[in-house]
Amino acid sequence: MGFNGAESTYHDLLQQFADGSIDAAEFETRFLALRREKEFFPLRRRAKLVDRLMVDVDAFCGDPQLRDPGDLDEDQLKASVRGILSEW
Repeated sequence: MGFNGAESTYHDLLQQFADGSIDAAEFETRFLALRREKEFFPLRRRAKLVDRLMVDVDAFCGDPQLRDPGDLDEDQLKASVRGILSEW
């Protein structure tokens, strides 16, 4: 199954983070910017994956001194992204 334009954009971003091309802070910034763009909505099945990932992006805290129990660090966020990619 191919990707629509939004799906391709999300997939590329997830892949860049998963392979280390960008760090978690850059991923978070770009992911949230995509979520705000009205034209970047993936199709239904993949939209559910993006929604699930949004929960983990929201739980990400890059600063260990500010991290609360239940917050995710960069490695945990990357593991989530890789899991989403495996289902993509």
